[in-house]
Amino acid sequence: MGTRLETSLKTTPDKRCRAASVAIGITTYPAPYLEGLRKEGKLMGTTAEINCVEDIFNLFGDRVEQVYFRHDRSDPAKQGPCLVIFSVRKLS
Repeated sequence: MGTRLETSLKTTPDKRCRAASVAIGITTYPAPYLEGLRKEGKLMGTTAEINCVEDIFNLFGDRVEQVYFRHDRSDPAKQGPCLVIFSVRKLS
């Protein structure tokens, strides 16, 4: 999901970002696990991983207006959830 989201935000015109609020939930994995998948050829279509809520915010740039809920995985060495609900500044 992260790759499609990243690609969509980078290639879609600014007019597309008119949603008032956004909710995203992903499962994040530790770097050694991802590296193993990469070596086996099972990790497809990603050049940058989303490892935390801040990485999600970076995809939206300065459009992030208010954060209602955020949860990062507690231990980066383990698989875990990354969840966020936030509003996006509408374009004028």
